[in-house]
Amino acid sequence: MKISRLNLKNVAAGVVCLVVIIMFSGCGKDKSENKGDWDISEITNLCTDTLTVKYLDIWKELFIQRNNLTGAFCRQHIAIEYSERSVPAVYDWNDGTSFEICYSVKIDWATAYVCDQFIININNTLFPALDVPRNVYLNKAEIEKVLNIKAFSSEIHKLTFDGKLKFKSLEDALNFAIKQANVKTLSLAARGVFIDRETGHISLEAVESHYEINKCIFVTLDLINGKTNVVESVCYYD
Repeated sequence: MKISRLNLKNVAAGVVCLVVIIMFSGCGKDKSENKGDWDISEITNLCTDTLTVKYLDIWKELFIQRNNLTGAFCRQHIAIEYSERSVPAVYDWNDGTSFEICYSVKIDWATAYVCDQFIININNTLFPALDVPRNVYLNKAEIEKVLNIKAFSSEIHKLTFDGKLKFKSLEDALNFAIKQANVKTLSLAARGVFIDRETGHISLEAVESHYEINKCIFVTLDLINGKTNVVESVCYYD
């Protein structure tokens, strides 16, 4: 079952966080540092719920570990967004309790918005091969098992970046995609700039729309290596 986006009315324990945008701070200065040494106390201090703080710390450790990131990268490129609709929080749903966090990844001119979430307390017997306890709060090692099979829609996004973007601007990227797709014009589609789940690369989706014949040409462009994929489809209406 797919978990719906976080509804603050369902947030457990009355999480209270300030409505601000805060860059992660205290990240390391170079690759020789301990990859787990990432101080996010400025963020955790904004939240009054101890359960949220506990799983925010676990998310931070797993996010760095699974993506092999450095503190310097985090400080420069990762920001967490606090808003009325998006705060790090735990919330109850049909299969138990989950943790969710949304953040942005900014590489040069491109910014992608991402939300990670994973179950932290399972109240049923689904995924019987999953060797974790039920009806108790999970620890880091148990959450890793959940993430490895994406049980209960649990996911920490893959993030891969080894240099800089292939394109100097959004205009430059769109012009390249227009030539590759052999179309006349492109505008950003619904996903806009996003993180590709398979590669972990920051990418964009654009579209040339022909509503009069209900034909749209969707183009996805990897902003790291320039790989382009073109799909012709019916148009999607809001």
